[in-house]
Amino acid sequence: MSIGASGGATNRSPNGWFLAADGIREEVLREDIKSYLGPGATFSRGFNAEGVPGFCIFAIRNFTPAMIEDLKTDSADYPGYRLTNYGQ
Repeated sequence: MSIGASGGATNRSPNGWFLAADGIREEVLREDIKSYLGPGATFSRGFNAEGVPGFCIFAIRNFTPAMIEDLKTDSADYPGYRLTNYGQ
């Protein structure tokens, strides 16, 4: 699968699609994926055909560019994100 110019998810297929990990922490994705994409949304870590690290997303809808930016913002402030949103 390839990534779009914005580094977003592309090439949707019945098996999922690739989202580059550029600026997105796995912990943040794990905590947010169901609220963005629905209760059945899951992901696994991996690489695309070009060797770019990222996530294979499995869900009934795709991330919007705004959702991806929110994931990156939350990832940049990950320790604060957990304290603010989960009281941990």
